Amino acid sequence: NKPGDIAKAIGITVKQLLWFLNGQMALPETEREDLSKLLGIEASARFVDYDAIGPCVLIAEGPKKCSIAYEELSNGGDLEYSVEVLPEKGTPDPSWRYVVFSAYGRLPNIFMFQRGSKTTDQLGGKLLMNYQGERKVPASIYRDVVSTCAQCSTHPLLNRKLMTEFGERYKHFFQEMGTKFYT
Repeated sequence: NKPGDIAKAIGITVKQLLWFLNGQMALPETEREDLSKLLGIEASARFVDYDAIGPCVLIAEGPKKCSIAYEELSNGGDLEYSVEVLPEKGTPDPSWRYVVFSAYGRLPNIFMFQRGSKTTDQLGGKLLMNYQGERKVPASIYRDVVSTCAQCSTHPLLNRKLMTEFGERYKHFFQEMGTKFYT
């Protein structure tokens, strides 16, 4: 979601959000907690820093940003699975590629890669740690991936809610897919 939409959802200005993210100002506790909940961020087990836990839909805007977000959400590459989904039957989305991934014990996240972008061109290389490549899924699941991503993009408050629902629907499906890959 766009910074303006995120700021509006938690009741602050874009400038305040950007200053906070750049370490130039603090946010009041309520807004900081709302932002953490909105983005799927929680205090680490040691309470020294924060962990990105998701689940969420992200758009890969640049290789560096993509790698950092992926590493955070995957616990440094400790993944149960990380696959690009393609429909078993039919044609994949002509605009986006979808990578579904999950750290052990967590619900899945989805990274959207715009077809033809420089970031997407690096997808098969070292961009995503422990990435397992393309996997065909039933067309109904593929449509649900595309639909969930489209809905999550409409409003920041929908992102985690819809991804939690998606993760609950398909948690076992993707876990089995990951198990098959590693055996």
